[in-house]
Amino acid sequence: MRDYLVGEGSLEAVAEIHQEWAKELKAQAPTKETVDAFLQKAVSAKFCRVLEYAGVFKQTKEGQEAFSAFMHEFTK
Repeated sequence: MRDYLVGEGSLEAVAEIHQEWAKELKAQAPTKETVDAFLQKAVSAKFCRVLEYAGVFKQTKEGQEAFSAFMHEFTK
């Protein structure tokens, strides 16, 4: 996906399941210099949404604090 985002690869090289997401990301115009950090943030955000939907962390003050601590470690 990295190559596609910076214009050095084709969309067909991206797994079909990720192509729509790749198009959305490319519209944000990452550059060669920023693409790695950009992808890390994008994947982190997607993973965060998955955890929210999975209900891994309870919707309590303690659960939200644990989730924040987890995401802080994950996105270092």
